[in-house]
Amino acid sequence: MHYTTQLHLPKNISIGDNFFSGERLKLRTFDEWEGVKYTPQIKIGNNVNIQTDCHISAIKSVVIEDNVLIASFVYISDHSHGTCDYSEFFIPPIKRRLYSKGAVCIGKNVWIGEKVTILPGVTVGEGSIIGANSVVTRNIPAYSIACGTPARVIKRLK
Repeated sequence: MHYTTQLHLPKNISIGDNFFSGERLKLRTFDEWEGVKYTPQIKIGNNVNIQTDCHISAIKSVVIEDNVLIASFVYISDHSHGTCDYSEFFIPPIKRRLYSKGAVCIGKNVWIGEKVTILPGVTVGEGSIIGANSVVTRNIPAYSIACGTPARVIKRLK
């Protein structure tokens, strides 16, 4: 099996000590798209383990704090192509301006299950667990278990 990691604009990416990634990890930052400038960063803390086929993308900020475990096929992004305004539907999606509702922050000791999507403007609090196949559209408090589409807290651990 061929091992690859894609780093798009690595100057905007920092990775802490004792980092592990599975195959086909994509870390992508965009400092310009369709003539608009951005100031992106992806910051990954210490002892972070990201499994196979994950994609993390930023035009603003994605921070993953220490001791986070991310299962396979996880997508984390702080942006989308456009704002879903009716006028944009006449522009091909690839040509729409990138738009961010805010930074993404994954707190310390978080476990993110298989095939989770974490959308812009979301904070996942310290010690939380996100169940497999969930779509996280809003903040998850610390020490919570959340799952579903959209993800909702099903149990508080503390």
